[in-house]
Amino acid sequence: NIILLDSTNNLIKFNIPGYYKITFIVNAYPEVHTADFDPTKDIVAIGFRETGTDHIYVGMSSFIYNGEAGLVTSTGIISVVDTAVTYELANLGKYTIYLETPDIQNISSKSYFANPLVTMVIDYLGKPVV
Repeated sequence: NIILLDSTNNLIKFNIPGYYKITFIVNAYPEVHTADFDPTKDIVAIGFRETGTDHIYVGMSSFIYNGEAGLVTSTGIISVVDTAVTYELANLGKYTIYLETPDIQNISSKSYFANPLVTMVIDYLGKPVV
């Protein structure tokens, strides 16, 4: 009961104030605009933020070449004070991004845990000492 995942709205709410380590890994690629690499558009930028704000606490961006999916990963620590605030993992780029993994038919396991589009790990680190 440390967090609440709202899968309808894709939001995370922390139920207990304290410090949390956030790690995410996303396999994504940007919308392709031209055949040649364009460093202003061929970007995947993802962030863990307060919902609907630019308060980004954990984030990463990466150039993606030839429209091929690449891993974007980040780790950081946040301090949760207000448990009413919701958070989201969001595309921070100006253009659409797409998630991609190998076809599950080409993997020896039928488990989607062996082939995730997005992995997020949230570790509760404890409450601040007062």
